[in-house]
Amino acid sequence: MALKDDRLFSFGAIWDRRKNPDNGEYLESFAVITTEPNELLEPFHDRCPLVIERKDYDRWLTPYVKEDPSTVPVELVRTYPAEGMKAWKVKPLKGIGPELLEPMTVPDGLVPL
Repeated sequence: MALKDDRLFSFGAIWDRRKNPDNGEYLESFAVITTEPNELLEPFHDRCPLVIERKDYDRWLTPYVKEDPSTVPVELVRTYPAEGMKAWKVKPLKGIGPELLEPMTVPDGLVPL
């Protein structure tokens, strides 16, 4: 998946760091947020990563205040419009490198997703 104009984009994610009270060690955790797929991505999977638009970076990266729920950017958790994206199937994962992003070739007579 990519934006139609090939601009870079960011996925929405959450990160947390907690201190274990028993041993004082820190545990860091990270998760990419997913949302409903748009009609372009729906044939590939039943969810897709949350795409954060460049204009929303500051809002997304502003730390929230536990005592103030309005600081959580829930309005940014939305499906990116299909008309602004492109998608293609890729070959099964084998090896490493940029060839993993090359579109899968489809034999004559078959229709790609």
